[in-house]
Amino acid sequence: MADSNTCNAQQEELPEVVEDFVVTARADPEMNCGGPGPVQPADAEIQAKIDQYRDNVEAQHGPLEEYTAVSYRGQLVNGNNFYVKVRVAPEKHLEVVFWEPFQLSHGPEKPGTFTRATVL
Repeated sequence: MADSNTCNAQQEELPEVVEDFVVTARADPEMNCGGPGPVQPADAEIQAKIDQYRDNVEAQHGPLEEYTAVSYRGQLVNGNNFYVKVRVAPEKHLEVVFWEPFQLSHGPEKPGTFTRATVL
């Protein structure tokens, strides 16, 4: 028969372990496991990426006065999701979302996939 004091001692330790884990898991507020990363300023590479999808965006929203990447967030999935804030008029922005597959150095380049453009 097991000693009831040992059993109680193990049960009492468990909340401390769980409590420590929760504190550790929340230690880095920037970390969002599985979610998009932090907002970053857009650069020429991001602008080139969204330029590929301008026709898709204009098909949804009509002709655009401007089409300039402002900032973006990336999300690592089976490839990369991009969430790009795009200025389309002086006081109007869209979020352009697209996915790009991983590119292998020894194979042909694979095209990305336009997902959506929504008004911000």
